[in-house]
Parts: sequence; structure tokens; C-alpha cells
Amino acid sequence: MRWQLLWPGAVVAGLVVPAFLWFYVRVQRRQRASARRHAGLYGAWSRSSHRDAVLRHLPAALFLASLTAISIAAMRPTAALTPFAARNTIVLVLDVSASMRAADIAPSRLAAAKTYAKQLVADHADSTRFGLVSFAGTAIPEADVGTGREELLTAIERLDFRPGTALGSGIESALAMLFPDAPLETLLRTRANRDSGDLLAAQASGPALPARRTPGSNAATAIVLMSDGQSTADLAPAAAVQAAADLGVRIHTIGIGSIEGAVLRSQGWSMRVTLDERALQDIARTTAGEYLKGSSRMDWQRLLDAMRPEPPAEDTYTEVTALFAAIAALSATAGALASLFRTQRVL
Repeated sequence: MRWQLLWPGAVVAGLVVPAFLWFYVRVQRRQRASARRHAGLYGAWSRSSHRDAVLRHLPAALFLASLTAISIAAMRPTAALTPFAARNTIVLVLDVSASMRAADIAPSRLAAAKTYAKQLVADHADSTRFGLVSFAGTAIPEADVGTGREELLTAIERLDFRPGTALGSGIESALAMLFPDAPLETLLRTRANRDSGDLLAAQASGPALPARRTPGSNAATAIVLMSDGQSTADLAPAAAVQAAADLGVRIHTIGIGSIEGAVLRSQGWSMRVTLDERALQDIARTTAGEYLKGSSRMDWQRLLDAMRPEPPAEDTYTEVTALFAAIAALSATAGALASLFRTQRVL
């Protein structure tokens, strides 16, 4: 852990610590010399137990600790706490379109996806930050990255069906959650149209695009997409997938459903919906992610093992003055109580 001082000039306040220690030792020597000049007191002194000696010096030791802590607090110390802040980040993207009503996975594809998502969150929320996005005709951010375990599990449970299927919008929303300051709209437009003139115009008209990374190189972040692979509306998935690859974000795809599919019937019409494994495999391949077929025993650890928390590029220092002030107050209070217990006086 690295430290910095906001007020290093206040180090002179620390002189009170050796001054107190010198004064206390001097007083103790005087008391010892006085006791030796009086035989009765000297005898009492020589028979004092180790416990008595500890109790005699305990109040002074606690007051010394209090002075030390308050002297440090006067310098306004800050600590780099980045080792504790570095955690993996995963955004769950769940398909809630009408095709997820299919019962080729009982009781429904969406119910199975919810079960898999809750299993991942319940088992790994302590070491990983999670966010949640649902998509159908449009994408909706359901829970921001860093949402607590119970709140996130509740958000997963209340997901319900919506019309349409815009798989690309779901990925775009997940990227926006991972990179809130990145110009994603410009990035998606340039990835959808690779013409150099359009690329230069887009770069000139807005914020600078993030540097292109190797697919999968952003090992601290990932998107877990649970879907049957169908996309019928809105943003072309290819542009969003390529944007994720260029940002180094892996998209792990979880296939929900069966190759044979199931027939959905509603209000006089029927339609067979199948699992498009090829589409999900292509997404995973483009972003250096993995494709897994949904099952009751998902190997989540296999995906998490590929992730490595990345500490911030620059250390973030947090002021810890209050911590040392609290230590000083507690030590002073304990010293006063110890003195009161032994001598019936605070000092």
C-alpha cells in the first residue's frame, strides 16, 4: 500500500510524541529515585508484580498511541487502495424476446436463462462486479455495474417478455455500461461502415475514439450473452460485436434452446423458433470469447479463469485522516478509562 501526505509540513506536530515520551520517562525516573530514598516505599516498589507494572504504564501507552495517531491525522494522509478495488466486471445480457417463451427447455427458455444468471451471480458476486441488461425490441439497463447481490438477483427474477429482438442493441447497452465515457455511437457507426472517408469524418466530428485493442485483451471485463441467437430488428449485431472486439471485451455466448426448436402459437398464428448456434458462435469467435450450450451445470469458472482484474492506470488515493482521528479518539478514551480504573483519576 502506498501513502501520500496532503499536508507534509504538519510533520512538526509529530514532535509532541517524543516530547511526551521524554517527559514520561523523566517523571518515572524521579518517582523511582524518590522511592529508593524511602525504605518502605522501596520495599513496596520491589514487590510490585508484572501485572501492576503493566497497569501502571498502560494509560501512558494509550495516550502515547493517541498522540501518534492525531499527529499523523494532522498531516492528512492518503492511501492508494487500488489493490482492493481491482475486480472483474461482467455485464449479463439476457434475451427477453417472444421466442424465449419456447418450452424446449422447461419451463421456458427465459426461465432457464434466469436460473443460469442467478447461479453465476450467487456464486461469484464477492469477487466480480455485475451489471444487467435485458433486450427485446430495445435494450434496457436493468442494474448498473456494482449493484448488490440481492438487488441484482431481484432484477433478474422480475424480467419478463417483450416484443421484438434487437440483439445488437443489447450488446451496445452492455458496452455503454462498461465504458460510460466512450463515444460508442461514433464507434458503432465507424464499425458498421468501414469506408475510410466516413471513418475520418466521424473521428473529426466527435470525441477521439478509444485505441483499438486486440480482441479479448481487456481481461478485466466481459459480457455474458444469454439468447437463442435470433435477431430481427434495430442495430445490426455485427457492428456492436465488432465494437466489443475493438475494445478488447470478450462476449461469452450461452445458447438457450434446442436445435430442433419449438412451435410458438398465439392468437391464431404459429412459428417454429430454433437455437441459432452459428450466430452465437460467430459472436464469441469474433470477440475471443467462448460459446457454451445452456445446461443445469454451467461451467462458469471456466469463463472466470480467463479474466484478470486490471488496476487503474493511475493510482487513486483516498484520504484516511478520519481513520487516524478515530484511532486517536479511541486510544485517548481507553487511556482515560485505564487511568480511572487504577487511580480513580483521568490523568
